[in-house]
Amino acid sequence: MRRKNGRYYLSRVLKRGTKINTTSLMEALLNAPPKTVGKFRWTITDTFDGRDHETPFVFGHLSKSSDDGHVTIVDPSAKAQMEAIAPNLLKASAPFVFLPEFSGLAYLHVWNGISEELFEKRLKTLIEEAHSNFFAECDVEPISDYTRFGKKLEDLDKFIGRVLKLVSEG
Repeated sequence: MRRKNGRYYLSRVLKRGTKINTTSLMEALLNAPPKTVGKFRWTITDTFDGRDHETPFVFGHLSKSSDDGHVTIVDPSAKAQMEAIAPNLLKASAPFVFLPEFSGLAYLHVWNGISEELFEKRLKTLIEEAHSNFFAECDVEPISDYTRFGKKLEDLDKFIGRVLKLVSEG
């Protein structure tokens, strides 16, 4: 697995409503239906269910795709470049990990593709859609006190290494 460099953000997922709890939220992250917003389709892809591990987690990618993407291909016989339609063309993908013990979420800002505000907004939409928007509301809010949160996460260095190893092994 290729490691993505960039700026990671830490957030908390705040759950409200009678139909949303930690278990249903993790299920939504693993099985969220795709949602079209504007000209892009949003979905959670490449999920890894780590709920049965010592420190439970869910890993995945918030993926942004275009129904009818266009790519440039080469026609060798004509020795020319030409446009081709690529259905479901991936435009951007932001990896994330959800830690239910903290209701914590760490995710990658994808420059010029998925900003931190857009990530929070679209993930919220997908989670609520997975609950049919019925008595299920959540917010993804940035963590403002990194010092206090960091102290809680000091023991997770080894955990993050294990997550990356598990995900790369598939």
